[in-house]
Amino acid sequence: MIKQTLLAAGFISMAFTGSISANEYITGDIGDSWNFSDDSSDSITQSYYDWKKHENFSSMGEMWVHASRWDNDITVWTPGTGTQNFVNLDAAVDTIQNVSDSICSNGQTTVVSRGSEVITDAGTFTDTVGVSCGSYTTLYFAKNIGFIKSATVYPCFAAPCPEIGSALISSSLLGSTVPPSTDNIALNALVEVKQSNQRYGTANMNDGDETTYWRSGVMDNDQSINMRLGWQTLQTMSTIEIEWIPAEHARELTVWTYDGTDWVFQNTVYPDDTTTIINLNGDISANYIYLDLRDSYDRYFGIKEIVVK
Repeated sequence: MIKQTLLAAGFISMAFTGSISANEYITGDIGDSWNFSDDSSDSITQSYYDWKKHENFSSMGEMWVHASRWDNDITVWTPGTGTQNFVNLDAAVDTIQNVSDSICSNGQTTVVSRGSEVITDAGTFTDTVGVSCGSYTTLYFAKNIGFIKSATVYPCFAAPCPEIGSALISSSLLGSTVPPSTDNIALNALVEVKQSNQRYGTANMNDGDETTYWRSGVMDNDQSINMRLGWQTLQTMSTIEIEWIPAEHARELTVWTYDGTDWVFQNTVYPDDTTTIINLNGDISANYIYLDLRDSYDRYFGIKEIVVK
């Protein structure tokens, strides 16, 4: 039904094939959502190739949005206006695009800024593009996030004139959240280890209870063990914390993560016998963590709890 509707509307070509959009600024898939400070929200409710149906795109209401995978060109469609080239977010500042005045009251969008710092409750964004839509309203888009702020400033007698609008509070986009969750995402991970003591299984490492623990089987001091934490979707993370059983820590620990395409080296640390905090390469997205534990201090490796944030 979606395919027939879009074809009949005249804005999808029969010859076109594609996948999830790789547009730098407008991205996402069904179920992704954005929440704003004026209690409004947006979510993607339907998808057909690179066309996504937004519940409230850029605070402008329900519309289909096409985000080109080859450049940052944005096209929109509504039953009342048909297909409209909305804006090219790669365009130079002062570039004008004519649109229906039912979308922008002055009948055009204009790229007005690039790289401006935009502060929201969801964080501070610097890789941004500002687009005027109407005589007094500017829409801001952030790379890999989408629409983050609407700011309307009407003329007044004394500057600075007050700003009316809304800004991003949070988003859930392609398995990642903004701002990053402070929850321990290890609680929802599947932990796999090749060698474990039968009485102290792997589930004890991420059960949120430091009175339980995992312990390896008996091993020589120079032996190593590999373990893997996995999730069904990409997760945002920046640190791993390991609480060891005293005197059962690794002397060397190397961390790799998998981002859905490649295994990426993160860090090598040399733990003490209590708590080890491993800093990753910034806020990263991954659905697997690979831990290489080397050189047990005693004849076991023992972990009370693993925390990933």
